[in-house]
Amino acid sequence: MPDFQLKYTKNEVSIIARPMYRKVGQPDTAPENFELPFNGQLSPENRSCVMASLIPWQKFEDEYAINFSTERGAPALSFRMASLGINY
Repeated sequence: MPDFQLKYTKNEVSIIARPMYRKVGQPDTAPENFELPFNGQLSPENRSCVMASLIPWQKFEDEYAINFSTERGAPALSFRMASLGINY
C-alpha cells in the first residue's frame, strides 16, 4: 500500500499523505488463546509469557508513538514489535 493517496477535484489533483504511525487498538492475545502452527499451546508459566504480562505495554506504546509523525512517512511498527529484538 502506498504511503499516500491521490485526491481528485475538478481542477487539481492533491496528494494526501497517510499517517506514519497508525495506532491500532488490538487486544493482546492471552497465552492460552495464542494459535501455534502445530496445534500446541503456550504455557502461561513460560518465561516469555510471564515477562510479557509484567510489562506495561500501553505506557511504552504511548511514549513511543509521540516520536513519529502522524502526517506522512512509511508506517512504523508497534512498540511491542519494535522491541522484540531486545531480549533475543
